[in-house]
Amino acid sequence: MIHFRDKSNKLLLSFYHQVFVDAKESSYTEDWNQLEAMRGKGEPILKDDRLITDIRQPIPLESNAYEFVYAMRCIEHLTEEEADTFLSELYRILKPGGLLRVSCPDLEDIIRVYNRFIKTIGNNPSDKQLLKHQWLMLEFQDQMVRQKSGGRMMEMIAAGAYDPEFAKERYGDVFESFIPREAAISAKPQKLSMTQQLKHNIKKRLPFMFPQKPVATAAHPWDTLECNKWMYDEFTLADALKRAGFINFQKQTPDHSQSPDWNKYMLDTSNKGSYPFEPSLYMECIKPKGV
Repeated sequence: MIHFRDKSNKLLLSFYHQVFVDAKESSYTEDWNQLEAMRGKGEPILKDDRLITDIRQPIPLESNAYEFVYAMRCIEHLTEEEADTFLSELYRILKPGGLLRVSCPDLEDIIRVYNRFIKTIGNNPSDKQLLKHQWLMLEFQDQMVRQKSGGRMMEMIAAGAYDPEFAKERYGDVFESFIPREAAISAKPQKLSMTQQLKHNIKKRLPFMFPQKPVATAAHPWDTLECNKWMYDEFTLADALKRAGFINFQKQTPDHSQSPDWNKYMLDTSNKGSYPFEPSLYMECIKPKGV
C-alpha cells in the first residue's frame, strides 16, 4: 500500500490533473489527497504528493480510509467492466458511511442539446449552424472512436473551423487548456467557406470511418485512456454504483453536495464566473454503515 505524506480524509481522483491544478491554482490541495489516472499501464508512482496509478488496476490505498472520495471525469474512460472494478475499489477505500461523488459526460444532456439543435436549424442551415452540428457529432462520436490523440476535434480547432463560444459552452474552462495557442490567438477566417471546410473535413474522415486496414499507432487513444469508452445518464450511472454496493443515489449540481464544506473548494465551478468548470453529470452516493 502507498501512504500519502499528509493524511487527509478526502481523496480527489482526476484524469487531467495538471489542467485542473492550473485552473484552480491549487486552492484545494492542502485538504485533499490526490490521485491521478495514469495515461496507460505501469506501476503506481507517488510524485509531488499525488499518486499516479492505472485506475484499471486495484488502487494501492488502504481500505476504509476516506470519508469523501470524488472521482472527477474518470469513469467514462473505462469500459463498463473496468468501471465496475473501479467503483468496487472506490467502495473499498471509503469508510462505512462515506460519501462518493462521481462526474462524467452527461449522455442525456448531449442528446437533449442535439435534438433541440436539430429542431432549430430547419431545412436551410447556415454555415455556423452546420459547424455547431458537426461539433455536437464529434463531441459524442470522435471521443469514442478517434484513431489518434486529439482526433478530428483537434483538427477542427487547429484549422479554426469551429465556433469558440459554442465549444466553451459545451466544455467550460477545460476547453481552453486544449486549444492550440495559435488557434486561440488568431481564430482567423479560412479561405474556404464554413460549408466548404465542413465538406473537406467529412471527406478527410471517410478513410477512418471505413478503413481498409487497421491504423497502426504507437499510443492509441484507447490504450492511453484518452477515448471515452462508455457513456452514462443518471440511471445507468446509478445502476453501476448500485452494483458496487452503494446506496442513496442523488444527482447533484456543480455547486451543491452532501458534503457540508463543498463550496469551500468550488471544485466543479469556474474561478472565472458562475458556470461549471466542465459541464458534467454529477452523482453522489453513500457506502452503507456497518459493512
